[in-house]
Amino acid sequence: MALRSVLNRLPAPLRKRAYGLTAGGQAYKARVNKARGLVTASKPISPLQTKLAVGAGVITVGCVAGQTFFGSEEHFYDHRFVTEADPNALAEFYGNEDFMEIFCVFPFMVDFMMRSGYFDDNGHVHTFGLPPIISNMVVSMQFDEREQEDESGEANTVCFNKKERFKCTDALFGN
Repeated sequence: MALRSVLNRLPAPLRKRAYGLTAGGQAYKARVNKARGLVTASKPISPLQTKLAVGAGVITVGCVAGQTFFGSEEHFYDHRFVTEADPNALAEFYGNEDFMEIFCVFPFMVDFMMRSGYFDDNGHVHTFGLPPIISNMVVSMQFDEREQEDESGEANTVCFNKKERFKCTDALFGN
């Protein structure tokens, strides 16, 4: 009480400033600022949280930059090989449904991705994309074969090429 009586004797601008320096004045200022919405959480941010936030930001910016520069290629994977195997057997294997079961790796993926799809008039397969509820994947396959006649006049396959394109579109962003 003694401090308050001393403060009350000071002129008004000085009294307000002096009262703000006391513990009661600081508590009053904190309550007023909180009521105005000027003060948020009073817990300080730890250095670990700061490092995690900066790391997450760097990873996010890196992913966005990588997608911007490398994510719009039309043909991003191309694997070719030359073999002495029978071209007809290769064409049958790569064009068969058994290859797609091997390609899907897990049995539940075969049921989920391949068995739930349907073909359209152009020969494209429409199936679930990722995430499965809101997206659609269109799989198009193109088979090219080159045949040559041998000495007996029979046409033999000498080159087989299979091109697949997986395009996933979602309902939220439309891409």
